[in-house]
Amino acid sequence: VNAIIINPFLSPFPEVQLPMKAAEKEKNFDDKKNETLDFQSSVKKLEKQLLSKALTENGYNQRRTAAALGLSYHQMRGLVRKYALSSEKTHNAA
Repeated sequence: VNAIIINPFLSPFPEVQLPMKAAEKEKNFDDKKNETLDFQSSVKKLEKQLLSKALTENGYNQRRTAAALGLSYHQMRGLVRKYALSSEKTHNAA
């Protein structure tokens, strides 16, 4: 005679994940916030590098640089101001 052993502690249902505690939620939120800040700073760094390279390649001619980047002249001027990039005169003086 074969005996069937039933474990009363095993459930036939899939394991359900319990809701997070408030402290865990806050920690996860802080981690995501830091990731966002890293993403934003990375985007700004890349934007500044691309703009600087394009200005150099176009002899600091801002209209040509804007056209090369697919930006309007005013968008490009805003980025030059935002990142405090030098003009040709300032660049040559340095």
